[in-house]
Amino acid sequence: MKLTSNDIRMKVLSSLEKVFPTDPFPSTEETNEFTVFHNQRCCFQIAICNQKSSINVKKISVSVAGDLSDYVTVRQVISVPVMHPASLANFDDCYLRTTPGLYPDLLRPLHYQNSIPLPYGQTQALWITADVPTDLP
Repeated sequence: MKLTSNDIRMKVLSSLEKVFPTDPFPSTEETNEFTVFHNQRCCFQIAICNQKSSINVKKISVSVAGDLSDYVTVRQVISVPVMHPASLANFDDCYLRTTPGLYPDLLRPLHYQNSIPLPYGQTQALWITADVPTDLP
């Protein structure tokens, strides 16, 4: 995958990570390898952040190239408002957050000629799905 832009920080993450737009850029280790069986789906994320403060919103273009590009789908992770993420009376330490806010949830196909807006200082995520074909060596 190639992101055609400058001043962008990006990191490949597991599909199990949550990328909140208001959090600092994820400090978790980058994921560089995936194991997947024939005829299975592989999902991961790419966290991206506009680090150039002179540009409030930068538009980046996303494209997929290579032998497996026909099997790859890219979607933007959209954060949605959540008013009650946990019961105030009964929650445990497994919740990432218990306060209202924006939570990453919606996977939206790329629009606008595969461009996405990237506001300064906000971490966004792309959700990558690769459906591995049965005949792949």
